Amino acid sequence: MDETDKRIIFQLMKNARTPLSEISEKIGISAQALNYRVSRLQESGIIRKFSLHVNPQIKGLISGFAAFRNSGYESDRIVSKFKCLEEITIYEFNGKDQKQIYEFINDAAGKLGEPFMRYIPEPRQLNMAFGKMDLEIIEILKVNPRLPVLNIAEKLNAKPSVVRKRLAMMEKNRVINAVAEIDLTKTDSTILSIISSSVEKLFPYFGENIIFYISDKGNGIIVGYAENLKKARGTIEKLRETDPSTQVMVVYEYEFN
Repeated sequence: MDETDKRIIFQLMKNARTPLSEISEKIGISAQALNYRVSRLQESGIIRKFSLHVNPQIKGLISGFAAFRNSGYESDRIVSKFKCLEEITIYEFNGKDQKQIYEFINDAAGKLGEPFMRYIPEPRQLNMAFGKMDLEIIEILKVNPRLPVLNIAEKLNAKPSVVRKRLAMMEKNRVINAVAEIDLTKTDSTILSIISSSVEKLFPYFGENIIFYISDKGNGIIVGYAENLKKARGTIEKLRETDPSTQVMVVYEYEFN
């Protein structure tokens, strides 16, 4: 794996729906070379799969997070999971209200022990109205997160321009996010999971390298990418200078369901 592969991986982790033509232009290689590299990364198992993370508010649900000092909990209630080198696993759950989220967390606690962190963010305002087509697009993308707009439009018997517009709105409002799941044991890239009460002050230290984040009233979680351990160490030092109470963990495995 070389630096070009790392740049490809980051672009696909940040937004797996980024057109390959756009990625090839960003990193300065031909579309043909990019296609070859992506195929090779998939065949080698470095890119394990592509997943779709969906904001639960579109179905009237909320999300909640809990961090445990153990792993091994499996449930269809888990939306995402981040395993860290510090022997900590962060789980995301969706539920109809805070009470149900706490029930899910308590069920996990019965198997893993008490969590050292519980976080249920306040639902944020979504600046768009949802219709039947949006939900249909999401269901299609759950099967194939990178399906081209033309193919989605064909399945819906809709105009590609309409589908493209709805997709753009959902991505802009962080309703959906297509993510590449990477086998980090086969790279020297680093993913950091950050828990902070001053999360918005930490954004500048990641720049464009934020894969996933959620926040409200200053509290929040950031999952960000560093090209190597040296850069990760520098980022961690800056984060702790800004917010000494920041909890930083190195992710070695993650998945979205």
